[in-house]
Amino acid sequence: MGNCFPGGTASLIRLVAFDYEVNENQVTVVSQIGDRGQGIYQVTIRGITTPIRYDRVGSVYMRHASAPPLPHEVPGQATPTGKPSNHGVIKYAAADNQVPTQSVTMIKMSEEIGSGTYHLNVKGNRMIYKKMGTSFMKAGSFIPGTNTVV
Repeated sequence: MGNCFPGGTASLIRLVAFDYEVNENQVTVVSQIGDRGQGIYQVTIRGITTPIRYDRVGSVYMRHASAPPLPHEVPGQATPTGKPSNHGVIKYAAADNQVPTQSVTMIKMSEEIGSGTYHLNVKGNRMIYKKMGTSFMKAGSFIPGTNTVV
């Protein structure tokens, strides 16, 4: 999740490349259906044979629960330490997890106007936060006013 729809499938390709830590030229959109405000997209990445589903709600793409695990979700993988940052998501994640801001570091981020995806190291645990408009939320949280989980 995290990229605005006005960029079309180019935004989706950037997001998938960011999520799976591959080059954008390795991502191909193989099917898409949708209307204003929603859509379902299937993408492939070189090396992964099963199409990966992303859903679009409003202007935000979200990786479907049936998608293969992200590289950092492989069991036994150590969480990178990350870099100190004064980005607003750091303060939000620190408050959300009730830890000092010094124990939250940025691993990587992808950001556009009104949306973003942030991989953070929170006291040794990798967590993903999303930005919708001006609000941050932990990935896996319900989007207020909908029945959709980010």
